[in-house]
Amino acid sequence: MNKYLLAGNVPYLGVVVLCAFTYYLGYTSVPTGKYAVAEKGAVIFDAVMNRPTLDDATLDKEITQPIKGVLQKYANQGYVVIDKGHDERGNMQIAALPENTIDITAELRAAVKNSEPAKVPGKDVKR
Repeated sequence: MNKYLLAGNVPYLGVVVLCAFTYYLGYTSVPTGKYAVAEKGAVIFDAVMNRPTLDDATLDKEITQPIKGVLQKYANQGYVVIDKGHDERGNMQIAALPENTIDITAELRAAVKNSEPAKVPGKDVKR
């Protein structure tokens, strides 16, 4: 009779409750981040090539400002906008970030500045 009521040492009812609870937690959990991808460079290139006779002020008004507006709209909604254009190494650049994004560059610089330089064998020998 115990083999029908127990899953090892745990009752089947406990296993069912645990499975239902974990399903509920997974179903209601918030995604960790929102990301959007855009090929900004290609859009700018096409727009500039289709308007070869316009001056800089008009290009800024018709191309730069609308693109910045769209990027800012998604950044304000909490998306991290990644520019799909690749550099020579194949890396992508981030085009827009949500306003609550923090920059830890100064902390990284401080950590590198305070760290001891690595000692290379044979390099610190005085003659």
